[in-house]
Amino acid sequence: MGGFLALVGFAAIVVGIISVIRPIQRLGIRSRGVGALVLVGGIILFGLGGAFLPDPEPADAPPGQTAAADPSPTPEPTSASEPEPAPAPAVEPAPAPEEQELTEGVVRQLAGMDDITQVEILGEDGQRIVHVYYPLGTIWDEDHGVERAADKALDVFEGLFTHPEVAEVVTYAQGEFVDQYGNESTETAVRITWSRETAEKVNWENFRRMAASEPERVYNLADSYAFHPGFYNGIQNKRGLSMFGSK
Repeated sequence: MGGFLALVGFAAIVVGIISVIRPIQRLGIRSRGVGALVLVGGIILFGLGGAFLPDPEPADAPPGQTAAADPSPTPEPTSASEPEPAPAPAVEPAPAPEEQELTEGVVRQLAGMDDITQVEILGEDGQRIVHVYYPLGTIWDEDHGVERAADKALDVFEGLFTHPEVAEVVTYAQGEFVDQYGNESTETAVRITWSRETAEKVNWENFRRMAASEPERVYNLADSYAFHPGFYNGIQNKRGLSMFGSK
């Protein structure tokens, strides 16, 4: 209905405009006044027809469906509806060195020294004998070497005897020696051997304090110790130590 009225009104508007300019005798419009009336009537009909037309559909609405004037916004999903993230898998800490299989790497870790040159692990399970070689380092003289060898040996003993497999530890503090012919060689300046039986009796903190001023204590508790002849002969204060000693 609205479309028909709008169409008739539109036609009347066209005829009215033409008649105002020039009356159309064939349509019975003999004067401009009549043409003006036709124009006004066409405008009224066109307006009425437009009032009856439905509202235009939005471009994105499906055919045959009129979109709501004020659609409600789509509710945002709440956090309660979101799946909870899966918990991260628990990472078990690596076992401490003293809880691992006794290997060269574990020995180096337990000794806490980065200048170890050689490690040998002998014996059966539960009765391992560990040999550790390292440089004596820079010393002022042989007397200082006696102190330094004792201090480094304590580092090795305290660390390695925390491992239950270790029964005995032998340390080799090595230095450079020149023979009578001028030939240089790396040899063991000081060897010190301690057993687990001895280590388990030691209060490490207190004993270290005592050994700092009396390094001979480390040698006196050793199962055995030995000095290189050339090194021993250079010691001024022998502190009651012989070239070779044992319990």
